[in-house]
Amino acid sequence: MGVKRTYFAPCFLVTKPGYGNGDIAFRISTHGYAEAYEKAVEKYCEIHDLTDEQYVELLDRMPSTEVFTGYLLNALLMRGHRATKAEILSKLGAEKNEEDIANGKGKSGQNRVRCPEYRWAQ
Repeated sequence: MGVKRTYFAPCFLVTKPGYGNGDIAFRISTHGYAEAYEKAVEKYCEIHDLTDEQYVELLDRMPSTEVFTGYLLNALLMRGHRATKAEILSKLGAEKNEEDIANGKGKSGQNRVRCPEYRWAQ
């Protein structure tokens, strides 16, 4: 018998306009919280041709980790996943993905988390 576990990677998403274009994910485990938000805002401004003033205004609206954690936890619970606030906060507090976490395919590829602190409690 297997145990079903939920895997999630907190990130900021930028949706590309148009049907079927998908999203661009800026993972917090890869970049860190502030840098992931900054890169997401930069990409959003690039896609939507926003001015420098609008860029700075969006940067100033960075949500606190408490707000981000609350929204992510609610979204996971609404979808029927088991998660705790502590698990989400542990992923938000992770350092940049350079030495401690091995990348599956390098910087541009998928990040596969292999550290024991990211495993779910049974």
